Amino acid sequence: MTLGKKLANYRKLAGLTQQQLGEKLNISPQAISKWENDLAEPDLSTIRAISKLYNISIVELIEQENEISLPVIQESQGIDEEELKEEIKEDIKEDIKEDIKENIKDIKEDVKEGIKEEIQEIIGFCKKCGIRVTKETIGEKSPVILCKSCKEKRDTAIRVQKENEEREERVKRERNIERNSRRLKISMIVSGVIGGLFLILTACLSIAADSMGFFLIGLVGGYIIFTYVACMFYDCFVRDLFIDWMTKSFRFPGLIFSFDLDGIMWLIGMKILFWILGALLGLISALIGITIGMICSPFAFPFIMLKMRKANNYGVEFEQL
Repeated sequence: MTLGKKLANYRKLAGLTQQQLGEKLNISPQAISKWENDLAEPDLSTIRAISKLYNISIVELIEQENEISLPVIQESQGIDEEELKEEIKEDIKEDIKEDIKENIKDIKEDVKEGIKEEIQEIIGFCKKCGIRVTKETIGEKSPVILCKSCKEKRDTAIRVQKENEEREERVKRERNIERNSRRLKISMIVSGVIGGLFLILTACLSIAADSMGFFLIGLVGGYIIFTYVACMFYDCFVRDLFIDWMTKSFRFPGLIFSFDLDGIMWLIGMKILFWILGALLGLISALIGITIGMICSPFAFPFIMLKMRKANNYGVEFEQL
């Protein structure tokens, strides 16, 4: 490619017209047209100005198939070709040296600025992975320094753990509600059957005696028995009364006997008598506990139902309230 074609191509790449290029180089457009048509060639100072304008080296601009050929310059300026080549080479060397110096200087400045900025941006080291943490990579600064990656992993683990705990709590709550409902259903069925049987019995007696007194007794007694049996299924003071009075023990005084046949027979008879007496006392104690429980159960039953409802609302077992 000739120098003229190169000049034309570089001008077009730079987006300049011949008029605009002439104004930048202080040369007429006609002279530029002659250069690009290979009718003339610019002098050395103009070549330098063009190379700086297009940001290319002089060699790249004037080299033609790896040879420097400037016949027009030689003819117009009367300069020896070898001297011109040597001068161009020296200029190229100087330009290269200057470029290298500038590049090295710029590199040093960039390195210094980069190191300075990096040192200023370092906040610390990640507590988990140990990498350097900067303003761009910081995830958390307090209570410990964490990078973004470690913070995201920790937040994910916390979120998963929280979701698992919530799921377990929800399952536990559903199981408690199901357990409470099953207990309530069983207590209602059993207590309803027993109370209903008592009501039917008193209704039959009322019909047989032709008296409403037995029926009224059946209604009141049926409700009392219903509430009492229902309270037996829950942890309340009515059940505690029954258990305490049912399990009361009675101690009898020791017996002194002679170690012979009559004494042994007397001891056996007294033991049997004490057992019968203890059974009667235990039965009386149980009846007392049942009586007290029946008196209290109609009043305790509504509170037990409220407590059961509250337990289902909170999703906990009845005994946990």
